[in-house]
Amino acid sequence: MCFLTLLLMGWLLAGETLGQNTLTLFVTCDDVATVWIDGELQDNLVNANNWGKFDTLTIPAASQVIAVKCKNFGNGAGLIAKVKDSSGKVVLKTDVKNSWLCTTTEETGWTTADFQPSSPTWGKAALSRVGTGDKAGADWIWSQNSGARVVYFRAKLQKSCGKLWNGACGPRYKEAVIGWKTGPRSVANCRAMCQAISNCEVFFMKNADKSCYFYRKEALDVCTKNVQIGQYTAYHVNDCNKETSCKFRNVGCWRDRPRRAISGGIRFTDPKNTVERCRAFAQKKGYKTFAVENGNQCFTSRSAHRTFRRYGRVPLRACSGGTGGAWRMDVYLWMCSK
Repeated sequence: MCFLTLLLMGWLLAGETLGQNTLTLFVTCDDVATVWIDGELQDNLVNANNWGKFDTLTIPAASQVIAVKCKNFGNGAGLIAKVKDSSGKVVLKTDVKNSWLCTTTEETGWTTADFQPSSPTWGKAALSRVGTGDKAGADWIWSQNSGARVVYFRAKLQKSCGKLWNGACGPRYKEAVIGWKTGPRSVANCRAMCQAISNCEVFFMKNADKSCYFYRKEALDVCTKNVQIGQYTAYHVNDCNKETSCKFRNVGCWRDRPRRAISGGIRFTDPKNTVERCRAFAQKKGYKTFAVENGNQCFTSRSAHRTFRRYGRVPLRACSGGTGGAWRMDVYLWMCSK
């Protein structure tokens, strides 16, 4: 056991970092700001009503969309924001190019990553008259309708996927590699190694030398066929090209907090049949993950498979009977096995 632990630690230390775990968002509105990250309300803003000060938020590096609702009470109106990576480099800022879109019409789902803004409802922002911006080059922006009192803004975070991707950066390949093992290796051998790492869900094999690269989060749809990405072939941890049995499986007990790990709130409570009802609800929606908390609360969402790990795993004894506990979730993930 000690040898295995040291071996896995060696992989973690040896692995190249292809991305950072967190980004920092600086944001403020004249006059009131409300912020969502991938559809999840950020309820910890301390300067939401103080346009003269940035709120600083730490957000996951895998975040896809920043959505901001700005409310103005008169005189100057505007949004200013910037996002920095862990090195301090600005990777996104408010400007009047194509990075930020805005509208004065609130639409269902507009804060989520899956929402597709369309014209003429959504359009490019205009420079605001609030100020001249900041040293990072971020501008104060507002709607083309300068008299608007409420404006809804969206921006997509564009990330580099690192040199492993060889320029073939797909929309879901954004997580840091957690280790590698040099080749030559067989697919079965790489899959066994991935299965031995608790948070490995995808592995890549370099076509030239058959080296293995292990990834933290799911970068492929469950049961998808193997995918060619440049000079690599991507595989899911489960061998979904053979006959498989796919179902929701319990993947342990995980922490939750008032700012929920899974967006969407409590779907329903059912003290008698929560797991089965929650399973059916998630499956009908096509979601890959659901969780049961406090004995009777159902949580699930389109992004649950990416966010349920937010506050970390706890020992199984912290959950009870597959239905979680107080601020503890029993999490069920759609998985495949032979």
